[in-house]
Amino acid sequence: MPFSTLFAPAVGTFWTSRGSPLWRLASLTCLLNIFATIGRPKYSKEQEPCYWRAPRVYIIIEISKGRPMHPIKIVLMSLVLAACGASPANAQWSSTQPNRNIEITPFGGSRFGGVINTNSGGISPIDEFTIKSTWDYGAIADIDLLPDSLPGLQAEFMWSQEPTQLGAHDAFTGTTSPVGNLTLNNYQWGVDYNLGARTARLKPFIAAGMGFTHFSSGGALPFQNKLSFNLGGGVKYFIVQHAGVRFDVRWVPSRTTSQVETFFDPFFGPYEANVNNYAQQFQANLGLIFRF
Repeated sequence: MPFSTLFAPAVGTFWTSRGSPLWRLASLTCLLNIFATIGRPKYSKEQEPCYWRAPRVYIIIEISKGRPMHPIKIVLMSLVLAACGASPANAQWSSTQPNRNIEITPFGGSRFGGVINTNSGGISPIDEFTIKSTWDYGAIADIDLLPDSLPGLQAEFMWSQEPTQLGAHDAFTGTTSPVGNLTLNNYQWGVDYNLGARTARLKPFIAAGMGFTHFSSGGALPFQNKLSFNLGGGVKYFIVQHAGVRFDVRWVPSRTTSQVETFFDPFFGPYEANVNNYAQQFQANLGLIFRF
């Protein structure tokens, strides 16, 4: 009875503090990688069982207070984890079973809108900061989760960057004055589902994910990392088996500030609750798919 042993170390370095969102996202990515490579025994053409194990994933967590993790390291680490889950799994699957594909898609396009409420309460004339609509670029990594039972389902990591400008809106005059440069880096982990046959060239899809947005404003904003999520879809068209194009549209709101508001309950009367504000953004991108 042949055994195929899988050993795929993935070593990553995270500069963050214990218990922070980056710490939790690192653990979640690791679990997702292990889940993507676990399955029941598969059989070859000779009906001999071929057992395989989940990869051993090693993550080195480096802690240093006040030192942010570089965006490139986040992107590379997520791609490495996805690759370690895809390639060894393909090597262990029987030839009678579908491969666990991985797709890498660099993209570019535009991102629109975005307003950050300042909650000044009338103390300052500036009631909100505006995010200028401009171009964006990034990369998406997709890996098949259940290629035999649910071939359309994929795990997804998406990174996008928007170099833009921040403006200050004056509530008294209604004018907006420039504040300075702003760079937004979005890191999103989620799933997408491809509609249609697995071998089809044209594949509409829907997608959703969650992660965080890093605001680099040079100190103009009182925060940096904020929770964000995305919802959208698009279409993929494969020109050949291992290459194609992808059109992708997403709604990407990012949590920014919060404020206390008063609400009225018909049974218990008025009460106060904390309400989060979001920078509502939309993005439309076109990319090239490389499938392995």
